[in-house]
Amino acid sequence: MSAKSRSVSDPNSKGSASFLWVIVAVLAIAAIVIGVVVWQSKGKAAEEVAAQRVELGFTPTFDGNDVRLAADNAKADAPEVSLYEDFSCHYCADLAEATDDQMLQEIRNGNLVVTVNPLTFLDGVNAQNEPNIGHSAAAAAATTALADMGEFDAWWTLRAVLMDKQAEIYNQWSDEDFAEAAKAAGASDEAAEAIKAGKYYDQAVETAKKNAKELEDQTGSVSSPRVLLDGKDVQVSSTDEWIDAVLK
Repeated sequence: MSAKSRSVSDPNSKGSASFLWVIVAVLAIAAIVIGVVVWQSKGKAAEEVAAQRVELGFTPTFDGNDVRLAADNAKADAPEVSLYEDFSCHYCADLAEATDDQMLQEIRNGNLVVTVNPLTFLDGVNAQNEPNIGHSAAAAAATTALADMGEFDAWWTLRAVLMDKQAEIYNQWSDEDFAEAAKAAGASDEAAEAIKAGKYYDQAVETAKKNAKELEDQTGSVSSPRVLLDGKDVQVSSTDEWIDAVLK
């Protein structure tokens, strides 16, 4: 009885080549689908940011470090507080959600003046005890760009979005993502390009260092969120009660 013969396929045969092209085509289609999904997701995100746009109704000031929110009709005896916050701090996000609307209304009414002091201490420090560049610094750099260019409506909107979406975007966004969000918030092309290029990191980090030192000098510690009146913490049982406390 003769042994059965076995054939071995030539890997260079047309059949193998066809199979290879099928794989390439599938991968190409998958890449296109992923690209479309990413594009649609970014478009949806931009729409969500645009929907949160706010017109402040007054012009804040920026001293190169912090934004001071004061309406033209601010009363001479309106309490002026310093709000210290870190874009990586979930308590700061909670506070913003709970009190931003009331805070803005009281500012518009001339009853309150608020200086927003960004911190980046939650990024930590390196072996040389210099600040790391993480999410806090990236977010602070993006908002600093808008403040420096006098685009305060976009600044307020972007700040609100960064707090509102903090849990979703923490350590996920690139400078390009921050720039796209800023653009959707109403930022100019110039401001968006500056954010994308990371031009405001140094300024944002230096501001945060200044604010951390200021906070420690006045209170003995650095944490967030903090609301200070006359250099002292506003005494409340819950931080979200600070507005009522300073206005009473």
